[in-house]
Amino acid sequence: MKFDLKPQINMVMFLRAVEGCNGEVCFESGEGDILNLKSQLSKYLFLTVTPDAEYLMRGKVSCTPEDAAMLSDFVVL
Repeated sequence: MKFDLKPQINMVMFLRAVEGCNGEVCFESGEGDILNLKSQLSKYLFLTVTPDAEYLMRGKVSCTPEDAAMLSDFVVL
């Protein structure tokens, strides 16, 4: 399932919540780039784009329905 990120989220708390997820959690940019947020390298890349709110709002977070419940404070269900 794919979800929009909520505006103005705490990225550190979001990435901590991602660590607690059982399945893969990916950020898919509007340009088609996919970052697996369980990967340390992808987390660093993701954090470099977080100041660009427009870029984040064009992207989607994909995860399982069970993991979406864990990320509900950060994504629009």
